[in-house]
Amino acid sequence: MNTTAKKMALAIGTLFVAASIAYLIYNETRETWTRPSKSEANQNHGADTAGNIDTADEKQTSDRIVRIYYFHTTYRCYSCLKIEEYTKHALHTAFGPEIRKGIIVWNPVDVDLPQNRHYIDDFHLFTKSVVLVDERKGKMVRWKILDRIWQLLRDEEAFSNYIQSEVKKYIEGA
Repeated sequence: MNTTAKKMALAIGTLFVAASIAYLIYNETRETWTRPSKSEANQNHGADTAGNIDTADEKQTSDRIVRIYYFHTTYRCYSCLKIEEYTKHALHTAFGPEIRKGIIVWNPVDVDLPQNRHYIDDFHLFTKSVVLVDERKGKMVRWKILDRIWQLLRDEEAFSNYIQSEVKKYIEGA
């Protein structure tokens, strides 16, 4: 096989690998959400979230709550379930006392439910997301999407470190 043929075979192989990786990433992130109509969003804006789990009685003494949402759809792939599992584990490992006191509240939310669709617009969501929300006296004062969760999903330790570090910085005001 001559040098030109070897280079051509290498280029084709490289393109095939790159296309395969792009396809895998596309498959993991291709689900998008449909946006509700404005009337539907307005109608459901004040509705409760579905799926509060593992939270303390929110009648805690602090005027501040850091709410950690995991926004997902009804249909959930393996990766979506892992994001929830890893996030929940990271939070409970690092912030168990704060969760028990109600200072940190964990909220998985299905945005396919009509009463939760407003979150898509509220937080500019386009895929499954973990969002930190700072509430003072019951009012949202700021929020942040943790945008690296999909990049770190294949490394549970790095994913957990990222969640814990971001929540810690967020609680401290960063």
